[in-house]
Amino acid sequence: MVTTKQHFSIFKKEFLKWVEVWGLKDFHYTFAHDDTEMSYAQIEPVMTGRRFDVTLSTEIPDDEFKSRTANEFMKHLAFHECAECLLCGVRSMAMERKFDPEELDREVHGIINRLQNAIQFKNEIGT
Repeated sequence: MVTTKQHFSIFKKEFLKWVEVWGLKDFHYTFAHDDTEMSYAQIEPVMTGRRFDVTLSTEIPDDEFKSRTANEFMKHLAFHECAECLLCGVRSMAMERKFDPEELDREVHGIINRLQNAIQFKNEIGT
């Protein structure tokens, strides 16, 4: 299935919702609706610029839509890619295989704090 501008709009809106919920506002995000190799959506971290390039593929296999609508799948993809952003620091440290344990601890606790804040926010607004 070819993804449309409407799909891209839903994807982007949902992604930005999770940026807000998880407090990932200390990064800049650029969005593209383009071909991706071997994925339906992807993020590309640009850590020197504290930026993520977020891309939704222009084509997704039809069999992905057997159990959910295209719009639901766009939201699923957006959540997944935003979670990749949330975990990017830990992934980066693990890839280096040499890291400061205190830095890892700070990153893990930063994620925990973001998740706690998101849950508290959700409970406060009642959704």
